[in-house]
Amino acid sequence: MSVYMYQAVYSKESISNFVKNSQDRTKAVHAVVEANGGTLIGC
Repeated sequence: MSVYMYQAVYSKESISNFVKNSQDRTKAVHAVVEANGGTLIGC
């Protein structure tokens, strides 16, 4: 079984917005991964 890691780079503005509007995005990420045939191991 292959295991892949995704990385992202955020701008200062994006990080600021994440802090101001903090949310648990796990469900959204999980849905995208499963829709593409994957399994989310952790985030």
